[in-house]
Parts: sequence; C-alpha cells; structure tokens
Amino acid sequence: MPEKRWKKDERKVARLLNCRRNPSGDPTAPDCENAHLAVEVKSRQKVTQWLVNAVLESVRKARDEQCPVVVVTGPTWPIDLVVIELRTYRDWYVGTPKRERR
Repeated sequence: MPEKRWKKDERKVARLLNCRRNPSGDPTAPDCENAHLAVEVKSRQKVTQWLVNAVLESVRKARDEQCPVVVVTGPTWPIDLVVIELRTYRDWYVGTPKRERR
C-alpha cells in the first residue's frame, strides 16, 4: 500500500527541521518536535494563491541579510500569523537537516 501523503510530508518536515516525528497519533503531541519546536504539519493539495504570492514577494524584496516573512492579520481574528518559506526558516534558524530518528 502506498504511503499516505501526509505521513511523507511529516517525515520531510521532521528531517528539514531536525525534529523527531511523533507517529503515535497522540492528539496531545505535535506532529514533529525537538527541544525548541512543536510542529503541526498541514498537508494540502492547494494553498491559497495570494499567500504563496505574498511569500514569493517577500523573498524577492528581502536583502541578503534579511529574513523574508509575511504577516497575515485580520480585523476579527484572535491571532495574527507569521508565514515563512520552510527552507528559509530552516536556513536561518535550524541549520543542516539530519535524518529522522526512528
């Protein structure tokens, strides 16, 4: 049976962020974690295009010494969001990916 896409995506994210994937399905545990990160991986077939465009715009406009991020706000939202390309986050804050520990 082929592996489900979300499992493959969780493994990829765990490797890129030097995390351990929690395969147990425990609803109280994050999908991936390490000492500094608790990661929820949301695998989607499509992501809203305006958000992708905003991230690409921030990457284009950032100088070499700047980390490109997008802040998404809404007038009635209880929280604001910071969106950053995964590889950019890894390069700035994590370092070289390691193999997932099983």
